[in-house]
Amino acid sequence: MADQGLWFKLWLGFHEDPHLGNLSDKDLLSWILLGCYLKKHGNNGIIQMEKPARALQNAMRLDSYESLIQVLQKLPNICAREEQKNATLGIVTLFIEWQNWHKYQGDYSTIRSIRWRDRQRFKRRREEKRGEEKEKRVFTRPTFDDVQTYAGEVGFTLDAQKFLDYYEARGWQFKNGQPVKDWKACVRTWKSNGVQEKDTVPAWMK
Repeated sequence: MADQGLWFKLWLGFHEDPHLGNLSDKDLLSWILLGCYLKKHGNNGIIQMEKPARALQNAMRLDSYESLIQVLQKLPNICAREEQKNATLGIVTLFIEWQNWHKYQGDYSTIRSIRWRDRQRFKRRREEKRGEEKEKRVFTRPTFDDVQTYAGEVGFTLDAQKFLDYYEARGWQFKNGQPVKDWKACVRTWKSNGVQEKDTVPAWMK
């Protein structure tokens, strides 16, 4: 059912419905044919047409307008009424409404598609976020140029080689044994603690 707008939905338990069960086979067929006609030509289960509504007569395989009215009065959840539009010309309009149309015949494929796409988009973004977080957790040791360049960016005069030697000697771990996750944060820490390029390694770092 790629395009539900072209389908009249007949639920599997329709034959167990007590209202439909009281219909003759001919009237049950008329009920189904009316549903198909409304699906194709109606608007949300509502349609209006001028008497004698021959197109609907033909669709429901009826031979007269009187037969059409009689059948419509038998069918469950169908409201049909006539309205005089022009007494002089004798124009009568027939209004037909299929009650609970939205409940059984509504096309919710668009809504489902939107919700499905939203779920897929959320799932994809969540996976991307996990990948980004995983990348952040993977520590890559900086090069001499990396350290020197970043130190310049934060306005810090740093002996990049001394910085690298210090952490290389400790296996890129802090004094408490925790691994270094962000070497740029270490550069900023050195800056905030006033380590100068000419300094030896201060006591707090040993």
